[in-house]
Amino acid sequence: MSKYTLLSFRSFATILSQAVVLTVFAQTKPFDFQRFVLDDCVYREYLASFDSLIETGSTTYDYKSNECNLDNQIFLPGQEFIYDYYYRRDGQSYKFDFSNRETGLASCDYRLDNTVFSFSYKIMSGQFMGQTRAWYGYYGPRDTIQNFEISGIIENKMNLWLHPPRSEMFQMLEIAPFPFIRFPLEVGTTWTDSLGIGDHYSDHRWAKWEGSIVNQTQRKITGKDIVSTAFGKLLCYVVKSWSTNSLGTTSLASYFNEQYGFVRLEYGNIDGSELIANLVKVKVAP
Repeated sequence: MSKYTLLSFRSFATILSQAVVLTVFAQTKPFDFQRFVLDDCVYREYLASFDSLIETGSTTYDYKSNECNLDNQIFLPGQEFIYDYYYRRDGQSYKFDFSNRETGLASCDYRLDNTVFSFSYKIMSGQFMGQTRAWYGYYGPRDTIQNFEISGIIENKMNLWLHPPRSEMFQMLEIAPFPFIRFPLEVGTTWTDSLGIGDHYSDHRWAKWEGSIVNQTQRKITGKDIVSTAFGKLLCYVVKSWSTNSLGTTSLASYFNEQYGFVRLEYGNIDGSELIANLVKVKVAP
């Protein structure tokens, strides 16, 4: 969500200086009957090591606390979820090239040192402002590319929600629906959510705007499907999502498996392009 801080390699110091972080709880509503708060449109754990301090006006919290990870079933600290992907525009398929400032694209057959082969979520211990901490990394022909983010994932018995990767060309996914599913898993379930997006995600390569825009998103679990994956054929719940803002409409079809999480993501971007990502490996730290 735009209210959470994105800690990128190249703008770490700048973003840390933003005081907007502490406004995150202006709309937080505690539930007396459960261990959750409704943070905008996503349920997350109420954390004694975080929320209780914010409520008293503290500007510090225990980032090492694992409270928000205790009921994770999929995104467990020490695991890394690696996705292959391709980007498709005007009938051609590409990879992203972080060194190409003009188009951001590279041929799938011609890969340079900064061509991104895959991206990953590496789950970390501790918390990121009330969320499970995750390192978002990018892999090229010589292993890790020098770009990364640290951001948050929310997983509990109410829902599962995660940020997309957001370095360079991947920033276009900020104005698409985020991967999000609610429990219990029932075909036909619908819900809506909204997200404000600042113009630091604006770029001539997909869309330009000034100020903030707001995604209004509609979601539905439309059915179940058997999906061929790197882990074999998996039963997945299919979530169809559409986001509308002043620029137009974006979409996401996500395929959710109860063991591996989102195994396939099909984005329809604001400029009519597509990005398809498939989970290809889950690594566990030794």
